[in-house]
Amino acid sequence: DANDPRVYLSKEKPRYYSVFKNYCKGTTTTKVFGDLICSNLRESILQSVYNKTAIDLAAQIRSDMPEFNGNRSNLEKHILTCLADEENFENYMEYIHHPRKHFEDFITEKVNKYITDNNTRVLKLFEGNLKDKEQRVINSVHIATGEVKKSRGGDADMWMRSFSSSIKYDLSFKEITFIDNREIRDFDFLQQVVGDGLTAVMSELDKSFNSVKDINMEKFRKKPDEILIEHLCQCCWVQCPFCKVICTNTMEGHDGDHSVPFHRVNGTSGESYR
Repeated sequence: DANDPRVYLSKEKPRYYSVFKNYCKGTTTTKVFGDLICSNLRESILQSVYNKTAIDLAAQIRSDMPEFNGNRSNLEKHILTCLADEENFENYMEYIHHPRKHFEDFITEKVNKYITDNNTRVLKLFEGNLKDKEQRVINSVHIATGEVKKSRGGDADMWMRSFSSSIKYDLSFKEITFIDNREIRDFDFLQQVVGDGLTAVMSELDKSFNSVKDINMEKFRKKPDEILIEHLCQCCWVQCPFCKVICTNTMEGHDGDHSVPFHRVNGTSGESYR
């Protein structure tokens, strides 16, 4: 779809139409340009906030929950305790025969419960990252405006290059190229337009996080539980063919023999002999 002109034009149609309407109203090129920048920033800021919050939330969960603040062996102790409390034989058999799946499901379940039970703390992470991204955008706008005003040949293209360069490590920002920027000379006004538009965008985004129910889990590039799974489950999962105990090596595909702290008693894996 990325290389299909029809798909691209279909996605860009609302923006082109917005530009057309603004010009019909007599809006200046500077105002149109600034509004488009803010329109582009909205989705970039939202995605960046989700990405950063996932990392922060995973770190917070590791700190708060003893299940996740150690290695896989520590996690396994908590899983065994949970299995003993549940007294669910099917879950225990899944742990024996499909340990990796059971570990991953356990992590996902605990993370989802943590998010539900800690509504206020989770939302504060989102709010904090929103404010951080807003400040970084404001700083980049000031940098771009200052550089253009210092340059004798400064123009809108230079402003855009400077802004994009300043913000590239914080946001994935798509430069605007379909407007004739030669009319743009008042960069203080452009800074004001972007600042006002950014305030409106941030207010809208802030209101979209009133509850954890408003969090769109599909927006995370990597979900908090996936981050923890990657941290705790990237190790050897080879099992003893007799008792199904898991190798304790922390490297997947490691050299040398597998190792276990002990072997389970006969019959644990469900095998029988005559």
